[in-house]
Amino acid sequence: VSTQSTWEAVVSTQSTWEAVVSTQSTWEAVVSTQSTWANKNTKQAVAGERVEITVGEQGCSANMIFAGSVMGKARADSNAPQTVTEFEADVSILADAKFSIDVKATNVGSLFRGEETTEQPFDFPLVSAPAYFDKILGLVNPNTGKLLKSKKPVESVMPGQTAKVTVRLSGEGIPLDEYAKFRETGRFLVRGDQGQGSLVAVGKITSTDWM
Repeated sequence: VSTQSTWEAVVSTQSTWEAVVSTQSTWEAVVSTQSTWANKNTKQAVAGERVEITVGEQGCSANMIFAGSVMGKARADSNAPQTVTEFEADVSILADAKFSIDVKATNVGSLFRGEETTEQPFDFPLVSAPAYFDKILGLVNPNTGKLLKSKKPVESVMPGQTAKVTVRLSGEGIPLDEYAKFRETGRFLVRGDQGQGSLVAVGKITSTDWM
């Protein structure tokens, strides 16, 4: 479960298996023990007891929450989880990786920049989704984090280099944040062999509203 500013649910697995819930507005979490005398208002379960947790106004049960789920007030515009389809990021290619980012400075043919050459599954914290490097904004000094000056547009990033790039998701948007705000949802991994191989690059999202 990804926690955002409007609500938080934390389960502490200590000796007494206590459920600690932080609620805001009308969101709440109810813990009920699976015993002979089930009590939906139970706030605590002892070690060895099975519990069922429902979250939210409508009572979302465990079978409605899965890897990649993000919850929030979907009808409250400002508090609803935001989804992203393109973002800016700093990407570092591992020095020993057999991988490079090659994106032409201008569009070629009918496809977007980089769509044909770099599209593959990206491993985000919540889900693995197909995406591609749309544009290379420039190489980055890994020590200072600042862009290096270049007379010509950068079209390739080689192993051992770090670059600022724009990334586009090929499908629907997913909840992502800037790394500086939420580390858990602000980073991603890139693996070789169309997402099936070893780790070749790591990225930190620097902006989701740069467009």
